[in-house]
Amino acid sequence: METSVIITTVIFLAIFIIPFYIISRKRSKKTELLEKKFKILGESQKLHISEQDIWGNRGFGIDRGSKCVLYARGKEFAEKMEIIDLQKIRRSEINKISRSVDNMNIIDRIDLRIIYKDATLPHLLLEFYNVQENRQIDEEIQLAEKWVKIINKNL
Repeated sequence: METSVIITTVIFLAIFIIPFYIISRKRSKKTELLEKKFKILGESQKLHISEQDIWGNRGFGIDRGSKCVLYARGKEFAEKMEIIDLQKIRRSEINKISRSVDNMNIIDRIDLRIIYKDATLPHLLLEFYNVQENRQIDEEIQLAEKWVKIINKNL
């Protein structure tokens, strides 16, 4: 009797745990692949990315040696790519676009705004989150804050 209960319990646990394990492994492999692709993209632009973050279909990294930031988004980072020379930047800041609905603040978009030393150049907006692409905000605010600090520190 006890053996059959133990076997049944183990089978039920396996049925519930194995799918979570498989999903977790697929995500981590996908993340690893995107990190490699982002590094390769940087290398193709003669950048040596020393720190990077990959989330969703976006990547952000810095080459401290050449004082450049690489931003890319889209499937396999092919939609948009920006290389920003930090020596031409005055500062960066977070640009958050939100609206109020029924006394709730809804964030529609989070950008990292690049402000150039040359005032004639328009500000560059690097999109971190867009509600039209992803309904649920995850770590984008924290990532934007992190990269504003990194950029401003390396100016």
